[in-house]
Amino acid sequence: MYSHLTQDTLISNHLIVNATPVGTFPNINDFSPTPVEFLTSQHLIYDLIYNPEETKLLQLGKKSVHRLKTD
Repeated sequence: MYSHLTQDTLISNHLIVNATPVGTFPNINDFSPTPVEFLTSQHLIYDLIYNPEETKLLQLGKKSVHRLKTD
């Protein structure tokens, strides 16, 4: 399912939208296997999850100093 998320794919697509239930309560340490090592400051990460407010994917993006959309 996520095998298409390659470095080339992320270079040409700067908007990352997670619309899956991955990372929702009670499995808050789970996250979609997005290769965050290929994200740059040009990427915008949007996670539609509301519980928890900041998902593991957003935490990983924040650690990489990326712009986050949380609301």
